[in-house]
Amino acid sequence: MQNLSKTLRTTVPVVIALIAALAAAMFIVSPGKTQNLQVNPGITHADPAVLESGLNKLINSVTPLERADAARLFGEQPPAVSSTVIQGLGRALIYDADSRVRAAVARSIGQSRRKYAENRSVHNEPQLLEIMLTAYQQEIDAEVRREIVRAVGEFDHADAATVINLALEDQDSSVREAAQTVKILREQRMLRSRTG
Repeated sequence: MQNLSKTLRTTVPVVIALIAALAAAMFIVSPGKTQNLQVNPGITHADPAVLESGLNKLINSVTPLERADAARLFGEQPPAVSSTVIQGLGRALIYDADSRVRAAVARSIGQSRRKYAENRSVHNEPQLLEIMLTAYQQEIDAEVRREIVRAVGEFDHADAATVINLALEDQDSSVREAAQTVKILREQRMLRSRTG
């Protein structure tokens, strides 16, 4: 029985990584089944090679530094539309053992939203916000919680307020301060977008 338990502990993560890698490959091979990313006139879609490489490194790299570097790549890309990419980012944000990787994923999501502000498409925001909420609620590291709140502040969807309001009551004062700043900046941005 102990051998079976040990085998499962070592085999299951490998199988999950293999499935994620195959899903990423399917995303690249069959782009017609995913949504095209419309960002701005200069950038019409995320580079599939960068997404594939980044997702594979984020999931499969052994060192935290490589995984954090892979997470940073997503911040340079238009916001993720593929559910495979979103799930890969979510898995790393919630389950990666290294807090630096989790913080890099959160920063990357926020950076992508900020960099491609013209494409604040709301259709994938609820899915990302659900992941961000779960990650925030499970996170023990205050730095990662701060990065999650800062990233959530870049979302226009009403559900972003849930995470921000939770962070306003966080046990760590730096998270509360970040949440207050994010709340003010988000409200100002939303007001500007409504008034033109």
